Amino acid sequence: MVERASLSGRPIGPDEAITVEEALRSYTTEAARACHWDSDAGSITPGKRADLVVLGDDPLRTDASRIGDIEVVRTFLEGDDVH
Repeated sequence: MVERASLSGRPIGPDEAITVEEALRSYTTEAARACHWDSDAGSITPGKRADLVVLGDDPLRTDASRIGDIEVVRTFLEGDDVH
């Protein structure tokens, strides 16, 4: 979504790339809204499901090519620390 490149690194529709922030929103708040789950999920808000991960680095401050390498430190499912 951000880099718009093939596995070999060749650009694919670079004019269709989006920012890291837009990509994160598409997987969180916008995905919940598309599924009509936005009252229960999609953001860290009191009363919503606590399904989330804690990352070892900030994807907004990491080079886009290295976002996939960010360590997942903890995973929470419905508020329970599962990993």
